[in-house]
Amino acid sequence: MFLIHNALGEDAKIFDPDEEPTASGLFTKINSLPEDEGELNTITKVRNELKQIKEEHPETIDRVSNFPNRTKTAKYHSEQNTVVLRKKGMALFSVVARDKDGMIDIKENTFEELLDHTVCGYDEERLKIDSTFWSTYEKLKAFSPTYKSGRSEIALESKAINSLKSLLKQRRDELNQPLVAFIDILIKDIRKYKTLPKFTLRKLIFPDNLKNDPYTDLITQIENLRKRLGNDYLDKLLNRVANINDDVIIAVDNKIQNEMK
Repeated sequence: MFLIHNALGEDAKIFDPDEEPTASGLFTKINSLPEDEGELNTITKVRNELKQIKEEHPETIDRVSNFPNRTKTAKYHSEQNTVVLRKKGMALFSVVARDKDGMIDIKENTFEELLDHTVCGYDEERLKIDSTFWSTYEKLKAFSPTYKSGRSEIALESKAINSLKSLLKQRRDELNQPLVAFIDILIKDIRKYKTLPKFTLRKLIFPDNLKNDPYTDLITQIENLRKRLGNDYLDKLLNRVANINDDVIIAVDNKIQNEMK
């Protein structure tokens, strides 16, 4: 749990149950702020579990904190499979491999499923990793997640960009230079890096019912966002990504207990 928590990161926001677990979507979720969504989410569950471990077994945290970035283990489970949580730069995803008629079937895993597959008791015995694990592990390491955005996400991005471009076209003379520069950064981010969550994108779109001056409301939203994120938030994020060289791979090989006897 400690390794999973560190891989996810302190500021990570993971998928809601009805969202598709793609790496591009996760890139957005990683940079969401806690106030963006009020429901209990996976990272909250991980933090709660971690807190309990720290309180009940603090020595475990000290021991696991010295584990290498590539950690492998094996245990009993109700289903035979191999699961991997991988973090490479800002890409973060979970995959599960199952043996189907002698063929290894690999699919992206939701983070809720990842926790279900990796959880175990404190006193549970660690199993010896057998020879069958390694071929599966190599296939999991070579797996590339699917990068795609849903139609609703693409529509939000397009509307946000159009609203921001319209603001620059119609009100540029009324805007101070720092705000203009920040709007340019937002447009660049939405087009290329996609770090802004849907919650934020919606605030950058003109409302359907234009009772008031939409530009005034939009400027207020942008100013609030600039105060919250900072003028250089995107540069800081990109520098952070550039400095992340470690490839974190946490692998758990699950065995059905009856088959191990």
